[in-house]
Amino acid sequence: NLQAALGLSQLDNLKKILNIKKKIFRKYFQKLKNHKKINIIYSSSYQNWVFVIILESKKKFLDLKKKFLEEKIQLDYFWKPLHLQKPYKKFFKENAKFSEKVWNKVVVLPSHPGLKTQDQSKIIKIINSSVK
Repeated sequence: NLQAALGLSQLDNLKKILNIKKKIFRKYFQKLKNHKKINIIYSSSYQNWVFVIILESKKKFLDLKKKFLEEKIQLDYFWKPLHLQKPYKKFFKENAKFSEKVWNKVVVLPSHPGLKTQDQSKIIKIINSSVK
């Protein structure tokens, strides 16, 4: 009941939260769209959960992770394909070459509604100066 009440109370704020996140996403997109070494996965018409960029290599991801950690910004792998996880290896039945190729280069940028403008600017600056 407590979780349901909390969820229902957040519905009252949903429009505000989505507007804040859209503003955050637009800024990321505007400041990163011309970067030659990243691919942005973003659509302003439907995306409102996470802002994703894909780097050229796992090494680039690890280098960026190191820079983020130096600035006390959390960055870790977003997901690891199930078929690469130990408990599920024996269940793999499909060809998932794309997933295998991309999972360790995916960066999900901080985009929670409480993200401060100066923190977002710092994140953008780190990406633009580190990913070359």
